[in-house]
Amino acid sequence: QVQARIAEVLRRFETEPRFVFTVLHRVAVTGEVRLPGLYTLPAETTIPQAVAAAAGPTPQAAVGRVRLVRPEGVT
Repeated sequence: QVQARIAEVLRRFETEPRFVFTVLHRVAVTGEVRLPGLYTLPAETTIPQAVAAAAGPTPQAAVGRVRLVRPEGVT
């Protein structure tokens, strides 16, 4: 529905608009990473990619003990 709405608006300026629509998620990367924080990442991002977005693990990180926490109601 969102993609159709965007196309409708763009048709005011272009006869056959072409665009790429990518769903992004806000992901909090915390703990022993170099740049902890909130990142906007594509839906298909893996945990190692999210850690890499946060500049990688610190030397103290236990890379074998990563925990994924999802908000209630999110699958």
